[in-house]
Amino acid sequence: MAIYIIISILSLLLLVTLHELGHFWVAKKFGVKVEEFGIGLPPRLFAKKFGETIYSLNLLPIGAFVRLYGEEEKVKNKRSFSEKTIGQRALILLGGVVAFWIVAFVLLSFIAYLGLPTPIADDLYSPAAQIIILATEEGLPAEKGGIKSGDILLRLGSGNEELTIRRVAEVRNFLSRHQGQEIIALIKRGQLEKEVFLTSLEEGGKMGVFLERMEIQRSSWYQAPFRGALMTGQITVNLIYLLGHSAQRAILGEPLPPGIQVTGPVGIVRDFFAGALKRGVVDYLQVMVMISISLAVFNLLPIPILDGGRLLFLAIEKIKGTPINPQLEQKLILISFMLLIGLFSLVTFYDIRG
Repeated sequence: MAIYIIISILSLLLLVTLHELGHFWVAKKFGVKVEEFGIGLPPRLFAKKFGETIYSLNLLPIGAFVRLYGEEEKVKNKRSFSEKTIGQRALILLGGVVAFWIVAFVLLSFIAYLGLPTPIADDLYSPAAQIIILATEEGLPAEKGGIKSGDILLRLGSGNEELTIRRVAEVRNFLSRHQGQEIIALIKRGQLEKEVFLTSLEEGGKMGVFLERMEIQRSSWYQAPFRGALMTGQITVNLIYLLGHSAQRAILGEPLPPGIQVTGPVGIVRDFFAGALKRGVVDYLQVMVMISISLAVFNLLPIPILDGGRLLFLAIEKIKGTPINPQLEQKLILISFMLLIGLFSLVTFYDIRG
């Protein structure tokens, strides 16, 4: 488990560093002086100045940062962030968010080239088709037996009957024939195969699994970028819809949609990265994609401490014709920072307790 934790922390640190690199690159393009580019958060462990910029490695591996000249206070200088046009400042802020989408696009293009599990109809001929466990129902035999989301169902056996599974309908028919009987399910998890002993429920042989028939479909090197771009857009749209729908339900006091949960770094490592790393490279990269796009969308929320909040300040400045009061801006940023830290602490507490 220790190696999974290390890889997970380094992966999250890499994503945040690339985000800050987006700010860094656009700021340089517009001639803004970058005073420091830091990986990790202070206290500082190591620093070296190249040109006008200090590059630092810091103790806490939970973030990265770019310190721009004239960002925190207005400075009358052509190299100052505060002296750039509203459009240029907006693009510098958006540079970090766009970096997350670029990461997702590159990874999805690579995944498409390697081969992506794609849902196919049950009636299509496919000797390479696999039956994937999408989810399990709590308290039912599959969950009790240790079957997990992402497992591949290879074979079912009961009594004298044994069946290699190629279609979802075959699973339903098999369970129907063996209601209430002990069933041995052969599953594949990552590179390992294991047998799971289950007892089917009486009512229709229900085991409590959600299944999807999948086939690995590979794209050529020139098709992969188009598929990567398409999937990046689809995931982003679906995530925005899901976020809005979940927020609406939360405001109305309704439970979140099935399968949706709020989690922090501890939960991400335990529930997402660890399982994905066991299953293989493609699953790990897919988790990186989801986190990257989630961070892009989250960063655009109109919360003062985030890029979206600062873009909102720029929009207000554009409408008013004058910048927002610096003291008010700093207070709003501090308040939002404290609220996010509180939320982060609460989510982490529940992740650890869970």
